[in-house]
Formats: sequence, structure tokens, C-alpha cells
Amino acid sequence: MKNLKVTYRRKVFETQLPETWNEMTGEQFMAAVEIWNGGVDKDRFLCRMFSLPKNIVLLMDDFLRYTLLEHTQWMRKLDKPCSRFFVETLPGSEYESPGMRLQNVTLEQFMLADNYFQRYAINPGNEELLSVFIAALYHAPKAEDDDMQKKVEFCNGMDKTVRVAVFFNFILIRKWLSMAYPFLFPTDEESDEAENRKRNPRPTDWLAIFDAFLGDDVAFIERYKRMLALDAFRLMNRRIRNSRIKH
Repeated sequence: MKNLKVTYRRKVFETQLPETWNEMTGEQFMAAVEIWNGGVDKDRFLCRMFSLPKNIVLLMDDFLRYTLLEHTQWMRKLDKPCSRFFVETLPGSEYESPGMRLQNVTLEQFMLADNYFQRYAINPGNEELLSVFIAALYHAPKAEDDDMQKKVEFCNGMDKTVRVAVFFNFILIRKWLSMAYPFLFPTDEESDEAENRKRNPRPTDWLAIFDAFLGDDVAFIERYKRMLALDAFRLMNRRIRNSRIKH
């Protein structure tokens, strides 16, 4: 995190410039989303990212603006990990995001959310997929109020910018997962598999992965579904690693 101080006449504006996604505030992340959506207004972006009044930004010379924007270049690539959600509560609702490091997310919940996340990535024109993905991730404070269909309907009417922000946020979450569990979430695919995915893109077959994880413990299927996702990932990652070592 870098400290930023802007002085204009007798006024001093102090703020912080994040150097990683996890250091960002929710407002700063939403500013970054504007970059990925395209057509970003640079003055608006600087105001939101650095918490500066618009009149101060307008008074800056071109070199100062360029310097500030240079410090945000890393945000243009979604190649750095992040383990938290920036939209902690869906606007206009009580639906809450998972905690840091997918806290309290069950394996079943993650598999459903990730399946629709990948399906939307393949079919970005189908916004219903995006809504189901978000509805699977976010939850009501009380379990009895956590109606999936109701959440999907709410997400359908939600601001598109917020929905896209959650989608991009999950890309960063998956980057973090690929670092924590590299065998389960590989970043470098075999060349023939990568080429096949280009010709025939498809989401991860979580049903097959779950069946392999479950093995012969069919009687405990519900227990496996309710297992915390990170606990399951740790076991899956270890099994895949050990299997490759043997072969």
C-alpha cells in the first residue's frame, strides 16, 4: 500500500494507493471494473480510485494524471490473486457474500456457483446464467430466507455493473484458488487439452470430480456436499498430487 498526498493551496488530500487486490476498498474495485467494461472516463476513474474531488483532478496537469494512472496499470490485467469479495452485500438487499477465503462456503455451493460462472464465461450473452451464479454465491442472513429462485429474480433486476463486478471478482478468487490448490485448479493446461477447450469450450465437470471424491462412501453423500469447500479442495488437491507422483 502506498500513501498519496495531494496538496492544493491550503487543502491537503491524503489517501492510499493499493498495490494488490486485497488492499482495495469496494469503491476502488468498482472503479477498476470500469476499466474492464471499457470507455472509462479517466477523470471519473481518478476521483474514485484516489478519493479526490473532481475539481482537484481537473486542476492536475497531464504529467501528474499520467503518473497516477501508471500506478494503476496492474489493475488492467486479471492475473493477480484475491481471496475476498468486494461487493459484501448486494445493493438493495440483505444477501451477503462469502467471507474472506470463501469462509463458510460448502462444496455443493461452490460447485453450483462455479458451474454457472464458467457457463456464463462461455455464453456471456445469457445473463440468466450470471444471475444464477451470483445467487449461488450470496446468501440471506437467515437460512430459512435463502430461497434460490427469489435470489435469482432479484439478481435479474440488479444493476449490470454490480453483477459484472461480482463476475470479475470471482476470476480473481479463482486465481487465488489456483495458487492454493494448483492440482485441482491448474493454470497451465496440457497443449492438446487447451486446444480442445478452444474448439469445444465447456465448464469443469464438477459432477465427475465429486463422484471421484466421494468414491464408495455413497451413504455419506450429503455430508460430503455440506463439507466446507476449502477442506474438500485440500483433500482433492492432495489426492491428485499423490496420484501423479505414483505415475
